[in-house]
Amino acid sequence: MNQKILYTLKIITVILQLIIITTDGLPQHSDLDYYVPPKYKFDYSVHDPESGDVKSHWESREGDAVIGAYTVHDPDGVIRVVEYTADPDNGFNAHVSKQDGGGGGYEPSYDSFK
Repeated sequence: MNQKILYTLKIITVILQLIIITTDGLPQHSDLDYYVPPKYKFDYSVHDPESGDVKSHWESREGDAVIGAYTVHDPDGVIRVVEYTADPDNGFNAHVSKQDGGGGGYEPSYDSFK
């Protein structure tokens, strides 16, 4: 064989041995636990009198159990309330109710289009 080829093969062998030595002490993927049970809470609300957009939402999750609720002020003045839960045993369950919003509904303002 050519001296250049032998020399190149020796260098490649040394590099491969260094790679094996330096990665041998690293933890294996099976040793690491990447799973963290999900846990969060959030809430928000919107009240825009110009557009009539009025709503709110909150939700909480711990592991596989979720609980939450949201409200929407419908254009007819009724407030729709949706309360929900979700978990692996019972699936998604929602209870929808409606409340009188006390108003005659949303009347759009066309002034901004003039």
